[in-house]
Amino acid sequence: MEKKEIANLLEIELRTLYNWEKNRPTLYKFIVENIDKTIEKDSKFNELKEYFEKLTEKEQEFYLSNIKITVLKKELGQ
Repeated sequence: MEKKEIANLLEIELRTLYNWEKNRPTLYKFIVENIDKTIEKDSKFNELKEYFEKLTEKEQEFYLSNIKITVLKKELGQ
């Protein structure tokens, strides 16, 4: 992702991002490394939401219950 896109996403000036790169390299590195992960997670969530909305209410309830059961099983196993 380009610096201009990152600045727009963070709602900051591009020069602020350049200043962080120069004066706060740890912060800049953290942002750049994690921005793609965040976008990827958001896109997966949006895809899941898109398909979920296409299901009937009963089907949504079934899959939601299935997810809850899976999470509870994992928590009990720990």
